[in-house]
Amino acid sequence: TAASATWSEIYGKPLTQAFLSAQSLFDLLAVTAIVQVTGVAASQFAALYILAIAYTSLSLSTGRSLLIAALGCLLYATVVVLRRPVDLVAISLQLAIFVAVALSSGYIGARLREARVGTEELVAQLNKARLQASDQRQADAGVGREGERHRRQQLAAQQGAHGHPRRKRREQGRPGPRRDRPERDQQKPRDEQR
Repeated sequence: TAASATWSEIYGKPLTQAFLSAQSLFDLLAVTAIVQVTGVAASQFAALYILAIAYTSLSLSTGRSLLIAALGCLLYATVVVLRRPVDLVAISLQLAIFVAVALSSGYIGARLREARVGTEELVAQLNKARLQASDQRQADAGVGREGERHRRQQLAAQQGAHGHPRRKRREQGRPGPRRDRPERDQQKPRDEQR
């Protein structure tokens, strides 16, 4: 509605449970007025109760949504009873549909809220893991050059203990393995051969 758009988009305020409850009550009253004006028995607008109840069940807590659905059923029954003659079968069927919509969309709304809470917990755990990884990187970087120098010294000590093959030969005065390839000397560049 215009009020919720103004409240949330223009003023930037969150849609609280109280605000959504008031909006649902207004929606039920508006639907009741439309049904009353257009004629209860012949009104095509009685189906709008289903939309109002479904919206309420998806957006509000289970208790509030069932309360709003019961109020919708009461309003519809009141409007129908005020108009004579009363068709009990049609009223009962319509009220049964309202209750079925309220229960089924309430169940779906509850499952969606559970999934949202699970997702929020997962996001919180992921953010915690990211912070821990960031702290670890900062701690590693805090060691910085000192840690890097220590690591290089350890690597040099290990290579000295085991000895690097080329360095060992040079220290002993022996040349490394030599690859004599006379065929390289005999080959001329391709440009010269042509």
